[in-house]
Amino acid sequence: MTQEIDLPYDLKNKFLLDEIANSFNEKIVGETNNKKMIFLSCISKDLPRQFRQSAIVSSSSSAGKSNLINSILEIFSKDVIDHTDFSTSFFMRSNPNLNGKILKLEQMEKTNDRHQVSLGILKHQLSEGKMKIGLSERDKDGKWQATDHEVNGIPVYISTTTNQQIDLETMNRAWLLQLDESINQSELIKKHTLSEYSKPKFFDSWNDNVIKNRILVEHYEKYSRTIDNIYLPYSNEINSVIPSNTVEFRRDLKKILNLTATIAFIHYQNRIHIRDNKGKNIIKDQFGNTEKTYSYSIISDIADFNEALIIGQQAIKQTMNKVNESTLDVLQVVKERNNLNDNEGIKLSEVAKELHLSESRTREKLNQGREAGLILAKKDGHAYLYFPSDKNIELINSNDVVFSKEDVEKWFKSNFPQDRFELKFPL
Repeated sequence: MTQEIDLPYDLKNKFLLDEIANSFNEKIVGETNNKKMIFLSCISKDLPRQFRQSAIVSSSSSAGKSNLINSILEIFSKDVIDHTDFSTSFFMRSNPNLNGKILKLEQMEKTNDRHQVSLGILKHQLSEGKMKIGLSERDKDGKWQATDHEVNGIPVYISTTTNQQIDLETMNRAWLLQLDESINQSELIKKHTLSEYSKPKFFDSWNDNVIKNRILVEHYEKYSRTIDNIYLPYSNEINSVIPSNTVEFRRDLKKILNLTATIAFIHYQNRIHIRDNKGKNIIKDQFGNTEKTYSYSIISDIADFNEALIIGQQAIKQTMNKVNESTLDVLQVVKERNNLNDNEGIKLSEVAKELHLSESRTREKLNQGREAGLILAKKDGHAYLYFPSDKNIELINSNDVVFSKEDVEKWFKSNFPQDRFELKFPL
């Protein structure tokens, strides 16, 4: 578990994910948490199957979804299966082992029959990790015969959509990410785009970052082969901060824990490991000399869970409050304007103007806020005035949760036989 000399990052840096996210700044303006989420989803491809994650980027057609995912997927290019669309025959004739692969699919919202059948097959593959499809093929003599084609493995799935309403089955398996479509973000993108036309091109810094990140990805891919499991021993400690009041949150909980495990994997140089001392002997050279190798499990730190809550906060906040991000933006405007006008209410047209939305779109978001109990409406002639309710936005706060080194040792001793397993602390 020693760090390679030529690694382009310090793996002991506790802000490692920030550094990785910043390496994409030349191509992607802002979107820090979305950059981290897509990177972590992709890097999870080599982890034990239960930790693999997928992501769907949702936004309007011109908001930059493709640029976001394409820039990050460039560093994983050797493992990316890239299709604008795909058919059932793709799964019939593709690589029989999809472990360690990333399926990229654009335009998830297509509704033609072929696409829907293919999407159903994909969901099955993501869930079960195994699929057998019956085919009719010609043999070498040209005669038709029935054959079976089997595809194994759980890939990572990265997609885009303009539809914010994703079916429940898909949401159980993937993070739904929304791009920042605010005026401030548009201003940042404008400045970035303009600067590109005045920047000297003496060197290709983006290509340098791609190479640097590919070295990093290759390192984690090799290291993943030694990993048996990733444990979150503080499950009892975080139980009290995790809500139980929404059925919808059940699907997010597993995704949060898998994201936490992946973050622990990224920070493995700073994490306690469990070594399986059973090991196995492998041939070291042509003379028959052997070397004993060991497998390890990573013990996640509570800091990984806290970081997962930050990266996934957008999706978590939406699930807990039963609203999407754009509705929360509307709520923010309602709150700010009521603070300015002594809580006299705000008109629909004023909210629409503030957010540069159509009145019909604004009305839809205001009604969603009302259904969630976050916004109140009062009749004012033929129209309504809108007010914030007393209900607060629900969040998960685990800052006070503590799980010490001594707690880890106690958990380890009560769960693992000491004659076989050993705790290994970071250097």
